[in-house]
Amino acid sequence: MLSEPIPEMLEKLWPTMDPERIQLAGERFSSLAQRLSDLQIVLSDTARHIADTGDGQAADAMTDQARRIADTTLTTVRDRLTHQGRATRAYGDAVAETQQRLTVVAAMADRDLLAGQVVAAATGDTTTLAGAHDAAVRVMTAAALQLDRRTRDITDDLQTQSDTDAGPSQSGGGGTPMMAPMGGAVAGALAGVMVRARGADHRPDLDISDADLAMLRFRAAHLAATQPPEVAPWVRLAVGLGVSGDGRHVVIVGTSELGGYLRPGTALEPHEMVVGDGRAPELAIMGYFADRDIEPVAVCATTPPPPEVAAEITEGGARNLDVGDGDDQDSGQ
Repeated sequence: MLSEPIPEMLEKLWPTMDPERIQLAGERFSSLAQRLSDLQIVLSDTARHIADTGDGQAADAMTDQARRIADTTLTTVRDRLTHQGRATRAYGDAVAETQQRLTVVAAMADRDLLAGQVVAAATGDTTTLAGAHDAAVRVMTAAALQLDRRTRDITDDLQTQSDTDAGPSQSGGGGTPMMAPMGGAVAGALAGVMVRARGADHRPDLDISDADLAMLRFRAAHLAATQPPEVAPWVRLAVGLGVSGDGRHVVIVGTSELGGYLRPGTALEPHEMVVGDGRAPELAIMGYFADRDIEPVAVCATTPPPPEVAAEITEGGARNLDVGDGDDQDSGQ
């Protein structure tokens, strides 16, 4: 049984949606799309039959109307249902994955808290216990926040596809009603944990929250944990967050190894890409952002960068985050 306060945090952060029911809804969207496709065939055959057997303006009008419905109206609705089905199934996968991650990190956090309680009981020193509690909130929150990020990606992809198929003016703004992010619960769990707010140099037009920065730290810490111990002292990794011109968040993993080589056991998330040119990973990330006119927001390395690298990060307009705590290390903080 988990010890306090893990169950309370887990209850606040746990996605209450049933991933199996979400997947079932996605299958229903796909089934409806297939039925419309079958209807298109029937309607096209009917239009062809009318054209072959009918005569006069009435027959021509009926043929044109049937073809217009089959080729335009039904195609648009079918495609939207198809995209909605894919997006809904992807959301169901994201919910299931988040629940699995939370289960794992809750067990790990509980282990660390128990160890802290033992130290506190034996020595009276509560430093370890306080640190374990703080780390538990951070790691569990970051795991939950990945659902928010994945939800935004799915919704953006769906909207982009809808605009491509029907044009922005006809996309309808229907959105993805069952894709509910966890922002409210996560914000509550973050209260009192994220010590520093946005810095004075933060651009207000960039939609970046403390939760985004917390997730960046968590990702860097996770990458550090996956490095083989024999190479950990020699290989440096970093994670960078930027915002593209259309407002999309861009996450880049940087490595000190040439060609963006990642050691076995180190895997990218679906929305990430890796860069590496032999320089410090932070500089490879900043170079990637600069080459593509992406606004740099923050960089977090698995180990603190040399002073000259930290200076270049700050000069480039990004935050230099410390993976170990909630304080930014750039001079602007």
